[in-house]
Amino acid sequence: MKLNDLLRPESKQILTEELLVESMSRHCEFYLATDEKWYMDLAPAEYGEQDDADTFGPFRSYEEAYEYLDNFSNPGSYYTDDSGTRPSPKQSPNGSPVRSPRSMGGGGGFRRYRF
Repeated sequence: MKLNDLLRPESKQILTEELLVESMSRHCEFYLATDEKWYMDLAPAEYGEQDDADTFGPFRSYEEAYEYLDNFSNPGSYYTDDSGTRPSPKQSPNGSPVRSPRSMGGGGGFRRYRF
């Protein structure tokens, strides 16, 4: 007998919804800019590409930027560019303003959403 067979129908629905929110495959990248600060590009939707991404920053360190990712569902994977050759962003890849991490609060773990 499988675990899924032991769950009540309403428990299966909650479990499925929470799993869908906790991890989504989407663009995520951390990079060190020429201003010696770190930035994070993160696509807001599942299967989002770099062109869809919002930029968050600046962060004092890679660790601070990575910790800030806890405010969002797991993107599945991420890229890191520590070359420091990219200019500091003036806007996000999707054209929206760079979002200050202070405007959303810092860290604190994953926030669960109920449907």
